This record gives sequence, C-alpha cells and structure tokens, in this order.
Amino acid sequence: MLIIDNLETMEDARNIHSFLYDELPTKLRVIVTSRQLLVLDKYIAIQPLKKVAIDKLINNLLEDTDISLNDDELDTLYQSVGGMPGAIMYAINLLKAHYSFTLALSRTTKPNEDSNKFWFEGYLQLLRKQPAYYLLMALAMFPEFALEEAIVHVALPEADESTISEGFTYLQQLQLIKKEKNSYVILLPLTRSYVFGELDANSQFEQIARERWINWYLQHSQKHGKKDEKEWNEYKDLEGEWENLEAVIEWCMSENKYQEFLQLWQNINGYSHAQGYYQSDRTTAWQNRLDWMNWLIAATKEKEDWLNAAKLICDQAWTFTLMGNKLKEAKSLFVEVCKISSKVRKDQDINFKFNLAIHIVYLRLKEDKLAKATFWLNFSKKLLQEANLNEETAKYQWVHIFYYRGKISDFSGDYEQAKFYYNQAIDLAETIGWKRAINMVKNWLADIAVKQGNLKEAKPMLEECLRVAEENSDKCSIAFCKESMAFLENKNGNLQEAIRLANLAYENFISLGMLIEAEATRLFIETIK
Repeated sequence: MLIIDNLETMEDARNIHSFLYDELPTKLRVIVTSRQLLVLDKYIAIQPLKKVAIDKLINNLLEDTDISLNDDELDTLYQSVGGMPGAIMYAINLLKAHYSFTLALSRTTKPNEDSNKFWFEGYLQLLRKQPAYYLLMALAMFPEFALEEAIVHVALPEADESTISEGFTYLQQLQLIKKEKNSYVILLPLTRSYVFGELDANSQFEQIARERWINWYLQHSQKHGKKDEKEWNEYKDLEGEWENLEAVIEWCMSENKYQEFLQLWQNINGYSHAQGYYQSDRTTAWQNRLDWMNWLIAATKEKEDWLNAAKLICDQAWTFTLMGNKLKEAKSLFVEVCKISSKVRKDQDINFKFNLAIHIVYLRLKEDKLAKATFWLNFSKKLLQEANLNEETAKYQWVHIFYYRGKISDFSGDYEQAKFYYNQAIDLAETIGWKRAINMVKNWLADIAVKQGNLKEAKPMLEECLRVAEENSDKCSIAFCKESMAFLENKNGNLQEAIRLANLAYENFISLGMLIEAEATRLFIETIK
C-alpha cells in the first residue's frame, strides 16, 4: 500500500497525478489525501459534520470532566466554527485548560491563531495571486449565499468569463465554497473568519472591494426596492439578498458612511416595513428597522438634513403606532416631527407633510380620539387640495382621505355615511390598482354589513377578503379577516365557531405585536363565553 498525504503540496504533483491515473500497478493499493477534489474511481469527499454529530463529539470530549455547555453555548460554538472537528477539539481543549467559553471561542476563531494557520494556510498558499484568491476574499464579505454577478463585481469586474469560471471551480475543488444555482457561499464560518485576515493583509484591495460591494447593493436595491410599503409587492430579489444587504448596512454604520446608508434606506424602506405584514412576529421583524432609523436620525440631525430627519422620525412614529404598544412614543415623535417641519421650506415635499398628517390621524383613531382625528383629517384634506401632485399620487392620497372619513363615521356609528366613504375609497383605489387598500376596505364594509344585520351579504365578502389576504401572505390582514368572521358567526348564533375564529385572530394579533387589537379581541371573546 502506498499512502500519499497532502498531494497538492508536493513539488512533483503533476508526475504523481500521471502515475496515479496512467501507470498504477494493478496490485498496488493507494490512499491519497488532498485538499483538492480528485477524479478517482473511489473517493470520499469529507464534508463538515452535522450539528447532531458535533454535539455528540463535544459530549464525548467532555466526558469525565466537570465542564458542561448549555444549549446556547453549543449553538454558538457550532455557528462560529461550523462542522469542523479539529476546530471543535481545539476549542474544547482550551476549555479543559481553564479558558472561559468566551475566550476559548475567541481564540478558536481568530484568523492569526496558530491552529487556524495550520488548517487554512495550506489552502491559501495554493490560491495567492490567483483570480480565485480575490473571489474568495470578496466572498468573505457576504455572510450568506451571494449571486455570482455580485461576487464578480466586487472581486474582479474586468475579468473574462473563463477566468471567473475557473476561479469558482478551483474554490469548489478545494471545498472552500459551495454553490446553489447561481449563488455561492463560503462553506465554513471558520474559513470566512480566516479569509477576513487575508482581507486585512490586502487593505488596498479591501478598500476598493468594499466600495464595489456597497455600490452593487445600491444598484440592486434601487432596481428591486423603492416600492410602496402599503401595497402587496413582490420582493423576492430583495428577500434573497436580505442578510447580505443587512451586512452592507451594518458596515456603512460602522464606517459612518451616511450618504450610502441613506440611499440604501430609501431603497429598502418599503420592504423593511412590509416585513411586518408577512412575518409572524412584527416586533422582531421591525427591530433592525428601528435600530437603523435611530442611527440615521442621529446622523441627519448632526448634518442638519432636516427634511430627511423629519421623514425618518415620521416613519419611526408610524412604525410605533402600528406596533400598538408604543403609542406614547409615537405621539412624542410626531410632536418632534412637527417642530422639525418648521425648518423645512413650505414648498418642499408637500407629499411628506400630507403623509405626516394622515399618520397622525391613524394615531388619534388608535387613541379613540375622534375629534382630534377629524381635525388632522381636515388638515390633510387642505394640504392635498393645495398640493400640485401628479394624478396617480393625488388619487393615492385621496384614498387615504376617504378611508379615514369612513373610519371616523364607522366609529361614530354613522354606518351609511361610513359606507359612502368606504365605497369612494374602493372606487378610487381600483383606478390605480391598489389591491391591499381595496381588500382592507372591503373588510370594513363587511363589518358594517354585520352590524346592520346583513349577514348573507357579509359572509361572501369576508370569505373573499380572507382568501385574497392568504394568497398574499398578509398576516395582518388575515388577523382582521378572522376577527370579522368571528363577529359574523357570533351574530349568526354560532358561538363556538365565533370563539374559535376570535382566538385565532387574537393569537395572530399577539404574534404581530398588535396589542390594542389583541385586547379588543380578548374582550369580545369574554362577552360571548
């Protein structure tokens, strides 16, 4: 038996390849180890261990010791080093040497640690000064699968197709990256940490690459973002790159790149808001959004960029209003926006001032202050009448006016007037194709039909509203539809079904962080038990 270890490091590797493929004696058995995938009749491509196997390995290594790791620590260790047994063993040995978990993890993942040099330096010796080396360094900037075109733009925008193809193929042969469709990611988090060390050592390349990285996502988000957050929109191209976009944003914040971050925010604001409709936990979905706005608001104030400061604070106040449990904070922010707006020229962005006023209408309705809501609605109407907006934008804003006129009439018990305004809102929304608004207003029309005893009219309306909301995965609209269907079943005398639907709506409202709506639904359930 012949054993050839680390084939790729041998000076005469080409002749050895020739011997293995063409001249191997029939009775000779050979074991070859290599970082590169070899085309042999029988080979074992060793992959990272799965989480279950890593947990078992750790438990075995910690047997007969007084050291134990909780579930969070096990998860953190696996997320930091991946399924690399050698790294796991190194970390556990540090724990046995009385290092704290935090210090052991830090030592294990540091690019300049001797252990990491032992594991990765051989790979880098094969790569340095090759196109694949720059592709790998660029890929380290992306925490998740990244589109090939994005990686190439960051690493080697001038390279030809053949060079790029060979580079990616070589990285796959070395099992440093993996591919899914037209996207790539570094296989192990520990590899990524080590490659960051290479980026540090190539500061000139990193500076240029980071600029390309930001610019690519500016272009990508400009192309696939900038959509209305109040409408159902297709965001798959942003969603697929979202975690990479988050990394770009965090980098802009850490490097104080205000203009770049502001442009990114303007592109992705609609999607980051819409996540609150689609994800189960609205509060969690919006946490990054709120953190980013805090950073941008502070930066706009520092730069005395008052129009953008006002827009951002208004947006944050609107987000707090929708969350329901932060109405006091929302009210305080709206007061601040009104003060800042005095520093904005009267003729500057009238559309923003309308949005500010109409958002305050919604806040006042949430507070059940109909007189104040009416005051702000009248002010909104005055602004709209004086504005010189294009036809589609004007119609879009008039839908808000009619919708909230209907809401105020509805809450006041004037159902005929409410129906008139709701139908006005639907008619206008249909002319501009605003599907989400149409569906929501139909839901409120069905509620009025229930209140007026027109149950046969209400049922098909609500079934259609629920179907459309589910087709668009709008958890917020789904919750309102289920609540309305509970009202309908209660009127029909189907108390058990009413309670079942109301409980589903309540659970949805709670998960979305819509606490005011959840409390109203809970009180409804109590009245029919």
